[in-house]
Amino acid sequence: MKLVLDTDTITYEQAQRTLRSLYGRESSPEASVRRPPYSGKFVLEPLPGPATLGEEA
Repeated sequence: MKLVLDTDTITYEQAQRTLRSLYGRESSPEASVRRPPYSGKFVLEPLPGPATLGEEA
């Protein structure tokens, strides 16, 4: 799963809060928030690791 959020409508802090709410914990090693240098969007995406978002382990 990958979420792309427009930086005109969301701040980095809001992106982090969104990510935390999706993963249900304060910090998630399975996911990252990054700002691609070529766009005005944040990309929230899971990293390889344990099952996430209801996926069976």
